[in-house]
Amino acid sequence: MNRKKSNCRSQSILKSTISQDFSNITVPISFNEPLSELQRQAEDLEYADLLHLAAELKDSAKRMVYVAAFACSKYASASGVYTKPFNPLLEETFEYVNPEKRYRFLAEQISHHPPISAVWAESQKWTYYGESALKTRLHGKSFDIEPEGTWFLKLRLASGVTEVYTWKKPTTVVTLGVIAGTPTVVRYDPIEIKNWTTGEVCVMDGWKMTPPYMFGGRVIDAQGKTWYRICGRWKDKIYAHSTPNSNSLIMNMKYDTAPQDSKSDLKEFVVWEANQRSDSMSTNLTLFLITLNDIPNKLRVYLPPTDTRLRPDQRAVENRQYEFAAAEKKRLEEKQRETQRNREAAGVEYVPRWFRRARCDVTGEEYWAFDGSYWIERASTSGQLWKGIEDIFSDYNQHDTTT
Repeated sequence: MNRKKSNCRSQSILKSTISQDFSNITVPISFNEPLSELQRQAEDLEYADLLHLAAELKDSAKRMVYVAAFACSKYASASGVYTKPFNPLLEETFEYVNPEKRYRFLAEQISHHPPISAVWAESQKWTYYGESALKTRLHGKSFDIEPEGTWFLKLRLASGVTEVYTWKKPTTVVTLGVIAGTPTVVRYDPIEIKNWTTGEVCVMDGWKMTPPYMFGGRVIDAQGKTWYRICGRWKDKIYAHSTPNSNSLIMNMKYDTAPQDSKSDLKEFVVWEANQRSDSMSTNLTLFLITLNDIPNKLRVYLPPTDTRLRPDQRAVENRQYEFAAAEKKRLEEKQRETQRNREAAGVEYVPRWFRRARCDVTGEEYWAFDGSYWIERASTSGQLWKGIEDIFSDYNQHDTTT
C-alpha cells in the first residue's frame, strides 16, 4: 500500500470515529503495540528506585522532590510512541516481579465497560496502588486521554513512620500524524502531589511550556513556604534546586549540569534521568517495556491462564503475524461478549478476583485494594495451582457464571 492510499485509509477510519470513546473504537491490528494496557500501567515503575531513595531521606521536602519525579517519570517512555496498547479482557491479569529493585506488581482488569484496571505494587519500603480508568475521545486529527481515579503511595520511612501521598494523572492530547507529519503529545493539567502526613504539596505544571517537553513545579510545606523548585524536560531529565522561602518559579536552570550525588548538600542536583532506548526497536518502545512481554519457561508454569502474556493476538503482533492476530482478536472479543451475555442471562454480577473495594482511612477516598491472595495462590504447592481460574484466551468457552 502506498503512502497516499494509507493516508486515505487512515482518514476514513478517523472520520467514522470522531467524538467517540477511543477505547471502544476498532482500529486495524497494525495500530496496536504488542502490549496490553495492564502492562502499560507497569511502566509507572520503571524508575521505582526513586521511591527507594525517597524512603531513605530524612528531609520530608526532599522526599517530596523524589516522589514528584517518580509521578512524572513514566511519561518519558511515551515520547515517540504512538501505537495503541491492547484493551484487556475482563479478568485479564499481569504480574511483574523485579528482584533487582525489590518490588512486585499486579494488575487486574476489573471492568470492561467502562474499562478499569486495578493496580497494586509493593516493596519493603513502599506500596503504590490505584486504578486506571481512562476517558478517551477522538476529535478528527487528535484524541484526548483523560485519566480518572486517584493514585496512592505509602512510603515507609526508617523512623517507622508511614507517609501517605496521592495524586491524579494529567490529561494527554495526541495530535495524530497518520494524516500529516509526526504525531505530537501535549499534556494538560498540573499534577498535584500531596503528602497527607506532613501537609506538603508539590504542583508540577507548565507541561505546555516551550521549549518542548519542559515543565516545572515547587515543593511547598503546610505553612506555604517553598523549599524546592523543580524543572526539566519530562522526556529526559529533571532537576531540583533548594530555594527556601522562594515564592517564584524560575525556569532558568542549566541543562548541561553534571549529575550530582542526590544526597549531597549542593543546592542544585539532578533528580532523575531517562533510560536509554534501543534505536533498533521498530515500535520505539523502551527496553523496560519490551522486557514486560518476556515469558521464560521457568516463569510460564507459575502464571495464571489470565496473564496478558498468554494472549495469542498480542503475541502474534509481536511476531508481526497480523492476519492471525486480527482473527484472534476478533475471536477473543466475541468470546468476551458471549461470556457477558451468559452472566446477564444468569443474573450474575462479575466480582473481581484479586481486588476488593475499600476506603482510605487517611483521605476518605474509595479505591481498589489488593486482597493479597494472588501471591498466596501463586506459591501454592498443593498441585491445584489456579484452581477455578478460567482460561480466558482458550478457543472454547468454559466460563462458570456462578464464579
